[in-house]
Amino acid sequence: MKRLLICIFSVLFVTLLLSQNFTEVIGYGFGNGLDYPIPTFTDLDGDSKLDMLIGDKVGRIRHYEDSEGGCFEFYLVDFNFINIDNEDYAAPVLFDIDNDGLYDLIIGLDSGLIAHYEQTELNSYDFDLITENFVGNCGQRAQPALIDIDNDGLLDLIVGEREGNINHFEQNNINSYSFNLITDNFCDILIGEWIQLEPGVWEWCGGYPSPYLDDIDNDGLLEMLIGNFFLGLDLYKQIEVNSESFELIDGYFLGLNINSPRLYDIDDDGLMDFLATDRSEITHYEQINTDTLDFISLGKHMYGIDSGRFSSPCSNDIDNDGRIDILIGNFEGGLEHLIQDSPNSLQFSLETEYFNNIEHGYNTRPFLYDIDNDNLLDLLIQHTVINTGYIAHYEQEEMNSFTFIPISGTFTNLIGHRNECLSLYDIDLDGLVDLLLGSYDGIIKHYEQLTANSYDFEIVSENFNDIDVYSKSAPLLCDIENDGFIDLLIGNFWGRLVHYKQIEIGSYSFEFQTDNFEEISVGGHAIPNQTDIDNDGNMDIIIGNISGSLFCYIESVTGIWDNEIIAKYEIFINNYPNPFNPTTTISFSISEENCVELTVYNIKGQKVKQLVSDQLSAGQHSVVWDGRDDNYQPVGSGIYFYKLKAGDFREVRKMILIK
Repeated sequence: MKRLLICIFSVLFVTLLLSQNFTEVIGYGFGNGLDYPIPTFTDLDGDSKLDMLIGDKVGRIRHYEDSEGGCFEFYLVDFNFINIDNEDYAAPVLFDIDNDGLYDLIIGLDSGLIAHYEQTELNSYDFDLITENFVGNCGQRAQPALIDIDNDGLLDLIVGEREGNINHFEQNNINSYSFNLITDNFCDILIGEWIQLEPGVWEWCGGYPSPYLDDIDNDGLLEMLIGNFFLGLDLYKQIEVNSESFELIDGYFLGLNINSPRLYDIDDDGLMDFLATDRSEITHYEQINTDTLDFISLGKHMYGIDSGRFSSPCSNDIDNDGRIDILIGNFEGGLEHLIQDSPNSLQFSLETEYFNNIEHGYNTRPFLYDIDNDNLLDLLIQHTVINTGYIAHYEQEEMNSFTFIPISGTFTNLIGHRNECLSLYDIDLDGLVDLLLGSYDGIIKHYEQLTANSYDFEIVSENFNDIDVYSKSAPLLCDIENDGFIDLLIGNFWGRLVHYKQIEIGSYSFEFQTDNFEEISVGGHAIPNQTDIDNDGNMDIIIGNISGSLFCYIESVTGIWDNEIIAKYEIFINNYPNPFNPTTTISFSISEENCVELTVYNIKGQKVKQLVSDQLSAGQHSVVWDGRDDNYQPVGSGIYFYKLKAGDFREVRKMILIK
C-alpha cells in the first residue's frame, strides 16, 4: 500500500511529495518464532543440503536449509513455503508416495482433512496442489505419518486426531494415491485423560496424539513414538516383524512431555537425531549409538528470534550507545533483552532471557517511556494474574543504565479484567501524557496524567473513539507519515493492524482508515511497536505474535526532489532519539565542503533555534539540540521541524519533544 503525503510548511515554502511503504525484513532472525512446530526433512533440491519444513499453529509452512550440509545450522529460505495458506496446526510430511521421483507433501490440518501437494519437477521447490481432501476427515487436528508397517509394499498412513484416537489407512495399490481406512482405533490406543469438572462430573480430554514410526534401534522391529498435548511421550514397540500390533514400552520416554516427535539423521553420521518439539521450542537429542534407544541432549535449537509464545516487544536505546535495545514480554511472564549488534544493523543478539530478573504472572507486555520527565526511563509491564490485568512499574536507576528498580503504589487504578497492551503519548499536546490500554474484548480505555510529570492517571474514556477490534486490542500511538497527525495502529487477534488517524493535531478524535494496514499479517495476536532500526529518520515497525516471533517492517520515504541535486550533494540527515527528552542529536553528512545552515522551527513555522550556520568540510557532522530557543529558554512539548540547507540542497525533517 502506498500513500501520497503533502506537507506544506508555509514559512519555509517547502512542498514535499512523499511516498511511503513498509517492506518486511526476511532473515536476521525475524519471523521465526515457533508455536506448535512440526518439522519434516529431506533434500528437496538435490544439492546435498538438507531441507527442513516446519508447520505451525497458524497453518504456515516455513522452509529452512542446512547451511553447509551435514550440520545443525539451518537458515530461513522461505517464511511461507510455496505460499501455502492452510488452516491452523499444519503438520507436514514429505514422502514419494507414488515412487515417481517427485516428493509428495501431505499436510494434516486442524479440520481433520489432509491436503496433498506434489513436486512439479525433480529438485524443484515448486509444488502443485493435488487435493485438499486426501483421505477424508480423520478427526480434528490431523497428525499424519507414512511408513510400510507390514512390509507388503503398500504404504500405511497413520493419523492421530484430537480426541486421542489413531487412524490407520493403507494404500490400495503400490504407488497409488488411494488409501482405505483399516481402523480408526489403531492398536486400541487412546491418548488423553478424564478430567473432573466438579464432584461426579467428568469430561474426556483428548491428547492430540502425534505419531512417528521408524526402526530407531535397528533391530528389525518398528518403534512408534506418540507425542501429545499434555501427557508424557509414549513409546510403543512392534510385537514382531511385519506385525501391525504394537505394545506400550515406556509411557514417559526420556522423561519428555512433547507435542510432536520427529527423527532424522541430520548430520549423516549413522546416529538418529531426535527433535523434541513442545509448544514453542525444539530440543535436539542424538542417539548414543546405532542400536540403542538411548539419547543425549544437544540443547535447544532456536531458528531465529523466538521468545516462547505471545511475544510483546518494546524498543529504546536504553544505555544510549547508539544501538537499539528490544525488550520482549511473553506468555510465561519473562522479559527477554535483545541488543542490536551495531548501529543501524538489522541483526540482534539475545543478551538475557530475564531482564533485571523481572518475571510477572503471564502475558507480560512491556512499554518504555520517561513519564515523570526526569531523564530516567520508566518501564511499565502489563501482565495478567488469574484473568486480571495489572501494571508493574520500574524506573531506571540512573541515566544510560540497564538496572531498573521497582516502584510500588502506582497505576493501581488501572487494574482490570484481562487487560492487554498499553501505549503512551501526549495526544493533545497539553503536557500531560495519555495512556491507551487495550483489552481482551477488543476495546481501548483512555487515561490521562492528572498533573505533569506525575504517576497519577485518571480515566478519560472507557472506550476510546468507540473503537472495537473485537478481540485482543494492542494499541500503538505513532506518527507514520511525519505530518504531525497521530496514527493509531491496533494489533488484533487475527494478526493484522487496524489503522485510525487523528482528525486534527491536538485532537482526541480519530477516524478509521483500514482494518488491514499495509496488508500486514503475522498469523495471530499482533502486538506492534515503533522504532527506527536503520536510523534513517523513518518509522519502522516491530510486531510480536502468538508464536513468539518478531516481525520487522522497514518504512521507506522517498522525496521527489531534483535527482541531479541529490546525486551532486549526497546529503543524508536524521536525528536520534525521536521522540526525545531532553536532547536529540541531529546527524548529517555532506560529500563536499559547503556553506551549511541547520535551523529548528516550530509547528507554526516560526524560527526557534539556529543550530549551524557555517562553512563545513565534507564528511559526517552532528549537533545536539537541548530543547532551548535562541534566547536559551526551554521550549514546550510538541512537534518541531529542522531544516538543513547546503548549497542548492534543502531537507526538512520532523522531531517530537516530549516532557
